[in-house]
Amino acid sequence: MIVCDCIAGDRVIMEKENLPESGHSALSRESSRTMRIDLTPDLLEDKKLGRVTTPRRPTIRITKAKSEHTVGDSDFQQLLQNVYDGAIITDYAGRIVDANVRLSQFIGFEHNELCHMEVFDLLYGADETLLPMIRENLANTRFVLLQAFFTRKDGTVFPAETAINRLFLSGQDYLCFFVRDITLRRQAEEQLRTEHTAIQLAGSGIAIADLELRLMYGNPMALRMWGIENQEAAQNMTLGQLFCDPDLGKAITDIVATGQAWRQEVEARRTDGLTFFVQAAATANFNTDDDLVGIVLSFNDITERKRAEAQREQYAEQLRLRNMEMEADLDMAREVQLALLPREYPTFPHGCSPEESLIQFKHFYRPSTTLGGDFFYILPFSEHQAGLFACDVMGHGIRAALITAIMRSMVEELKPIADNPGLFLSHMNREFMTILRDAEEFMFVSASYVFMDLTEKRLTFSDAGHPSPLLFNRIHRTVIPLRPKLEPLGPAFGITDKFTYPTLELPLEAGTGVLIYTDGITEVEGADREQYGEERLLISTQHHLSANPEKFLPAMVSDAEAFATTSAFDDDVCLVTAEVTSFPSL
Repeated sequence: MIVCDCIAGDRVIMEKENLPESGHSALSRESSRTMRIDLTPDLLEDKKLGRVTTPRRPTIRITKAKSEHTVGDSDFQQLLQNVYDGAIITDYAGRIVDANVRLSQFIGFEHNELCHMEVFDLLYGADETLLPMIRENLANTRFVLLQAFFTRKDGTVFPAETAINRLFLSGQDYLCFFVRDITLRRQAEEQLRTEHTAIQLAGSGIAIADLELRLMYGNPMALRMWGIENQEAAQNMTLGQLFCDPDLGKAITDIVATGQAWRQEVEARRTDGLTFFVQAAATANFNTDDDLVGIVLSFNDITERKRAEAQREQYAEQLRLRNMEMEADLDMAREVQLALLPREYPTFPHGCSPEESLIQFKHFYRPSTTLGGDFFYILPFSEHQAGLFACDVMGHGIRAALITAIMRSMVEELKPIADNPGLFLSHMNREFMTILRDAEEFMFVSASYVFMDLTEKRLTFSDAGHPSPLLFNRIHRTVIPLRPKLEPLGPAFGITDKFTYPTLELPLEAGTGVLIYTDGITEVEGADREQYGEERLLISTQHHLSANPEKFLPAMVSDAEAFATTSAFDDDVCLVTAEVTSFPSL
């Protein structure tokens, strides 16, 4: 199919499919200017076009000829063979009568071969309908510009721009075709077209500004980002109008002018006044002479990301404040919990100095977290009677601390029966289970309780799922478990409310002391995850019996720390001693 059209306001239209049966063109023309022949894709299916892209539809454009040149006969061949373009001379019927060397280089045919061919053998896709149109156009103008594909000898084709004029030589009219291979130009045009399409369809906004910061171009995405109606509207704007900071455009230009690229996250302003955030980048725009003529910018809308970041920062700040409140609450709870522990040890008899007290107490307390689950309490009954209670609540933290507070309250409440350890623990267990009956999570507490009566020189004891206290004597330098190994261990608080805890009784001697401890020290792990254990604790106790009472418990903790692979205990550690120095005088 051949389609002819004209530019600059004049039209010549011919579609071969619609030609009359006579084969003549239906022509409507005033003075045409440019004639161009392109080939449709179906014409190129069996041809090798190299790197040339197939045109969309065949078109012929006719242009007004240039002024006629007078060529002398003696100079004609010299001129013909030395022109840069390929040249073909035909008669008015299109038969080739001469051609220059340059044309042979283009198409591969020798001069003698060409002189036996018609020009339509070289113009790919053209036929005899074209020649009358050319002659008719040359009747009004002396020059026709034809864009078409030429066929090489090897069957491949190439795009060419051909200037056609009329020659009058030796009393005869000829047609002269000057052929220029425009393959590279076509490739460049296709590359530019591809790049332009990519820019137009890009998901990023792209803009070009001159050195005066005037916008010269914005792709569709950039126009949508800023709500700009069209290119004309964009070209009436400056770079400073795109950003909330009006001086940013000048700052960008100053940076790229030094040869550096610029990249930054900035706040932008739409034409409707709404603001948004973009990841912007800019680089210098140079012309073909390497002169700086402006800047090229790209934009990615990061508004959603910035909003998410702002939301995260807000949440982080709220969390920080909440954590500060919780830490303050935990610190306050720790102070309250420590206040539940004895601040001063009672003396026996009441009012005597600690050094003169018949029963002397010492303790070591170290929670593994801010709030611990270990607790101990001393109950003075009379001048010569005292009770020592210690417990270990399951877990750590606020929940365990609340249970220790409950333990403290129950110890005070049940003090009237605390001279009977078994009865005391039995009632405490039932009270504990009553309080936590509706709790959703299971909780248990291990406990030991020792009652000392100096008047009767006896010690009574009961425990609830707790490690056996150690009974030591500094005078005899002995250490034994307070609960015999064959004595069954009572269940921890919270397991069952049907159990009645027994009471064990032992005689008291001067120098006798009791060490109640929690499993935080015995479950410390050393190499190969081996636990410190009760046996090592007993040996450590015996080893330090001769130590100053103030250093007795710290020395035992140091032994456990030396055994452990880490300096910190994983569980709360509580050790408390009650030691009889002497008995009251009768």
